[in-house]
Amino acid sequence: MKKMIGVIASVTVGCVYAVAMEGLEHLQSWRDGVAKADAREKTLSVVCIGDSNTEAGAGYAPALREMLQGCYGERGVGYHTFGERIVVPGAPEIKRTGNWQCGRVGPEIPPTPWFAPDLLWATTEDAEATVEVKFPLGEWGNSQDRLARIYDGQHRVRIHYQTGADKGSFGVFVGGVKVLRVDCASESAGYGITETFLADGFRIGDVRGNVTLLGFDGVRESWRQGEPLLSGGVLVHALGRSWGQAAHFCKIEVETFKKLFEALKPDIIMVVLGTNDMHNEGLPERYRQNMATLIGKLQAAAPQTGILVVSCPEAPQTRDGFATAYRDIAREVAAENRCAFWSLTDVVGERSRHWTREGFFADGLHYNRLGGSLWARLLLRALEFDLNDLRHYPVLAGAAREDARPPRTEATLPMEFTIWRQNQKAATFSLASEDIGLALSFTTYGSYHTGESFELYVSKPESDVVRQLVFGSKGATLHENGKEMPVSLPEPTSEEHGSGGPWGDSRAMTITIPWEVFGIDGDEFLLEAAAVTGTPPSFDRLFATQPDRGAFRDNTQFALIKRNKATD
Repeated sequence: MKKMIGVIASVTVGCVYAVAMEGLEHLQSWRDGVAKADAREKTLSVVCIGDSNTEAGAGYAPALREMLQGCYGERGVGYHTFGERIVVPGAPEIKRTGNWQCGRVGPEIPPTPWFAPDLLWATTEDAEATVEVKFPLGEWGNSQDRLARIYDGQHRVRIHYQTGADKGSFGVFVGGVKVLRVDCASESAGYGITETFLADGFRIGDVRGNVTLLGFDGVRESWRQGEPLLSGGVLVHALGRSWGQAAHFCKIEVETFKKLFEALKPDIIMVVLGTNDMHNEGLPERYRQNMATLIGKLQAAAPQTGILVVSCPEAPQTRDGFATAYRDIAREVAAENRCAFWSLTDVVGERSRHWTREGFFADGLHYNRLGGSLWARLLLRALEFDLNDLRHYPVLAGAAREDARPPRTEATLPMEFTIWRQNQKAATFSLASEDIGLALSFTTYGSYHTGESFELYVSKPESDVVRQLVFGSKGATLHENGKEMPVSLPEPTSEEHGSGGPWGDSRAMTITIPWEVFGIDGDEFLLEAAAVTGTPPSFDRLFATQPDRGAFRDNTQFALIKRNKATD
């Protein structure tokens, strides 16, 4: 299809009216990002800048996220504000306590400089103020059931905040433990991003002085044996604000956009602004200047990322002729700055009447879920992204390989092992065979209470009997297929508790367990181990390949351990 500048680029196929995207050659970063997502080499990252139709839960951005994540997999909602955003499907639950001043304006312009990339922020000087964030896929599993989890809802999180000479500091808590102390003070006002931490949810508190929180970005992660499992996936970052105009966004500092894009690594930046410029300002040439300024700042901040400008359709309150005039300005600014352009104005048509009758608008101005879905589908088509192309569904190509059961792990004693909780150590332990029994030395890490333990599971090959030895806060207990049995163990040769360190508080024990406790009478046996640690406690297995369906009632998931007596 030939690209045209200055006129409507459209074709009629049967009774389908299609509006072509102009300047597709400027979106090489989008094509590269799609190819890498197809190959599971990179998470596809889309940044959407706009007004309430970008921010809203019924807008095109959530629909775009849902469709693309239906191809590549769910990696979270992406960047999210600490301010008062319209509720977005799948967004984290945010609970503020104390005195917070949430920056959210109508048509009036707040004071510059602006550091929040979506123009939403939250400021406090209240020492008792807190913010709690819970991810919708967090806190999977119940440690009391002793069931392992392969799917884990933890997120890799970074907090974005404002720096300045008048700024104080705040603490970040995960599971009740302070993982970060963030100092916001600097010689001049600026933009800060914390180091990354893993969390099912987190809390900000221990506020000292004036603190301004801009937002956070969270990517869902899953780890096995300390290594990340998830690749590919999609993040759609909705940087939209009700009443948003080009006049607002063009005032955001280049450094803000630069820091944000360095964190998010977008493959495409979409700009959908103009509706409120028509209604609230009504100055076409100022819209031209502001759009040119905004595009220039975005390109300076992310020079390798393609930008797509989308013109806004008419609405019942649009002044006659403005939608066409603003469409042409958006097209001209895009062409002058080597950006792609798509005319949603021409897709929707005059006054949005037909789309409103069909039920795609909530009020003739704001899209409902049907309208957002239609918009997103047409946008993907214009971007030459075929939702029916199975290359965009890499999980289908890998299904046969990934569903196959991996071969049983084999190891020879003596041996050292690590049990991971995501990318953090839950426990380390060593095993060696001695004449009188199995020499065990273990260290567990976490914040200790009565629910935490280190557990060994041993079975004979081709046997359904599994014995579980639990070292908990109240001593050791023995279980056979879930039923507690009497056990007499020698005293540990050493036992100690430590505090601090990179993995949390520690508990260490060394003990020799008689072979008869496990019923082992040969030179090989099956082994599994688990640690219940953390706050809240998480149950983590050593050789996990799939979730338990009955707390180790059989030995199909166990590793084969050989007693190498010659080296013991």
